[in-house]
Amino acid sequence: MRILRMQSKPQNESGNGDVPKGFTLVELLVVIAIIGILIALLLPAIQAAREAARRSQCKNNLKQLGVAAQTHLSAQKFFPTGGYGWQWVGDPDRGYGSNQTGGWQYCLLAFLELGHVHDIGKGLPDPQKRDALAKMCAYPYPIFNCPTRRGATVGPYGDPTILNVNTSLLTQGARSDYAGNGGSLVAPNTPGPPRNPNPSTGVIFDGSQIKVRDIPDGLSKTYLIGEKCLQPQHYDPNAFASAGGGVAANRNWGDDQSMYQGADYDTLRWAGDTLSPPAAGSGTNWQPVKDENHFTSTGAPDGQWGITLFGSAHPSGSFFVMCDGSVQSIAYSVDRPVHWKLANRKDGYEVNLP
Repeated sequence: MRILRMQSKPQNESGNGDVPKGFTLVELLVVIAIIGILIALLLPAIQAAREAARRSQCKNNLKQLGVAAQTHLSAQKFFPTGGYGWQWVGDPDRGYGSNQTGGWQYCLLAFLELGHVHDIGKGLPDPQKRDALAKMCAYPYPIFNCPTRRGATVGPYGDPTILNVNTSLLTQGARSDYAGNGGSLVAPNTPGPPRNPNPSTGVIFDGSQIKVRDIPDGLSKTYLIGEKCLQPQHYDPNAFASAGGGVAANRNWGDDQSMYQGADYDTLRWAGDTLSPPAAGSGTNWQPVKDENHFTSTGAPDGQWGITLFGSAHPSGSFFVMCDGSVQSIAYSVDRPVHWKLANRKDGYEVNLP
């Protein structure tokens, strides 16, 4: 006769027959630690991939601006002008040459399929036109902004008391992260009509109307447009909005107005301030600067928040559009004389891209 033995179920503390299943505290901590290590290992790679995508988008933005500039050159026979001074904005009734009050970004609108923005206020009498142009100044567009730094950005004017010549009171302005090549000699910040003759050695400056023959150094070896220096603390123009309608003392003077205005630190940058090339390895002034909150209005390389310098938020260098439409990355460590020569359209020196 077979005897069946009944095996009793193990009992839990409550006397029930089911034993609870789950992790112990030690096992849970080990899993969390492993997940943390994996995240720490993967995060830099993810960030690098994201930055690579942003750099690619920034380069593509500048490539499109370069194509638009080439189309402008083909249609008008000269590169886009820098416009009048900072008290003027673009005017659709003043054409594209040295009579145009707005700067290069305004002049490229029609060649970026943004003719409807360029033509705002066209044919209107004052004061309707002045009001229309004031609204136009606050029109943002992503192609003018580096995605590593910020998206299409609009902010208050740094000084709302500015007397504007051809608009009503300007309260909001679209910002850009790109600037025209003003050359290797910083031009005075003049609010009036363009100087004649103009000593600028760049391609875009107040009243400029530069043709291909005016660039004897070669289109492929002369800057046209580049990324401009800006600090992270100034990315958001609303962060330094003036209180009570006064002047915001801590604003960046090279990013406090509209990108559609005439020649100013908001729309132009330079690669030096000398009549002849600087000595190699003679300092860090004037090379492109990486975005960091590392200087103040008195500690910047140019003494003014970096408002005259090119620069970017990318890890290794800044992108530049050359006059032939190609896009080049220029390292922050570029030799000063090389940078100087690439900004000067007619210095006569031989220079190879670094």
